[in-house]
Amino acid sequence: MSRVISAVKPYLDRRVLTMAVLGFPYGMMFFLGVQTLQLWLTEEGISTAEVGFFSFVTLPYIFKVYWAPLINFIPIPLLSFLGARRSWLIFSHLSLIVLLNLIAWSNPSQNLLYVGVLSFSLLIFASIQDIVVDAYRIEILKKDQAGPGIGMLTAGYRLGSFAATFGTLTIADSYSWQMAYTVMSALVSMGIVAALLNPEPEMIRQKVGEKVHFLRQFFENLVPPFQEFFSRPGWIYVVVFILSYRIGDAFINTMVSPFYIQLGFTKAEIADITKFFGVLPTLAGGLIGGALATRINIYTGLLGAGLLHALTHIMFILQAMRGYDPDFLYYVIFLENITGGITTAIFLLYLSREAHPKYIPTQYAFFTSLWSLPTFLAGISGELVELLGHDWPTYFEFCLLISLPSLGLIFVLRRYPLLNAGGLGK
Repeated sequence: MSRVISAVKPYLDRRVLTMAVLGFPYGMMFFLGVQTLQLWLTEEGISTAEVGFFSFVTLPYIFKVYWAPLINFIPIPLLSFLGARRSWLIFSHLSLIVLLNLIAWSNPSQNLLYVGVLSFSLLIFASIQDIVVDAYRIEILKKDQAGPGIGMLTAGYRLGSFAATFGTLTIADSYSWQMAYTVMSALVSMGIVAALLNPEPEMIRQKVGEKVHFLRQFFENLVPPFQEFFSRPGWIYVVVFILSYRIGDAFINTMVSPFYIQLGFTKAEIADITKFFGVLPTLAGGLIGGALATRINIYTGLLGAGLLHALTHIMFILQAMRGYDPDFLYYVIFLENITGGITTAIFLLYLSREAHPKYIPTQYAFFTSLWSLPTFLAGISGELVELLGHDWPTYFEFCLLISLPSLGLIFVLRRYPLLNAGGLGK
């Protein structure tokens, strides 16, 4: 009984609990800016190739490392009294609310370029949100809270993605896409509430009103983190591993919405099966992964979870071969989501532990930028599907194959030490 209490206790801390609240809007943006939007575009009659190209709007996630240093020395007017991290959290969430409302009242069928620009802008501020949330999480949580904190953040992320998918589809089906995106914009305010519930990390001190030389401060915050990372032995293996560990997911997620529609699934069925039903195994996976992450060797976790999740891609191959089969899709989503939740939680802790304590915002942004690059490259997935003549089984076989090579790199990474326990708070 005492072991159960000690295992549950970290999850009851206010800082750990509010990670779930922060994770909610954190989990909404990719779906509202890309995946759910692709469903809207497909319904508007936009071609598969053009829908696939919308993955290119994820470019800000790749280059966010270059504006990560800004959060360390640029104060936000009217909000700087809250501190560097919390003021940037509130600013980024307010910006996301405005952009979601602009997307809500756009017309994709008549002005696709305008929607693309709005989506691109949305993901710029979503990438800023990513930088601040990740830095804040690592800095505010204690070492023994790192795993539970990631578990709660992942749970919040999954609930946010559930709202941005199932919630959006349900509202769009009953009312309109405009109403759906407007409601989603209101839910983003949860991130502001979370920022106000917690204090500024003790190690962060923003000097309000002090004049700074922009370029000097920028390079002082950008160059040393890269110098430190690229001076490490084995850094190239870290880069290749981060790039390739979730590449199969990137190619699947980019095309999964057109895949469902082309098999004959309705919006309501997609929402019920992949989103409503899928949220529980996803939440369970995130919490299991967060609990496992601090109890087993991180590399053992990466290997076991990564292999298990890659093998679940076979379920998409079988679904493509069976065609329209709602009952079978339940099995696909259950296995894909629970293993995906476990893998994500363990992978996030690994990235946290690779970041040097002195350079968390920039280095963690760099790592997650690398993680995002496959999603950007998956912009060619629509062309690939058309090149294959919409042979979906072959496409998912390709996704499975590209998921496997990174697992071999884990045996190489074991030789090199990690820099922290994933949490630095006091």
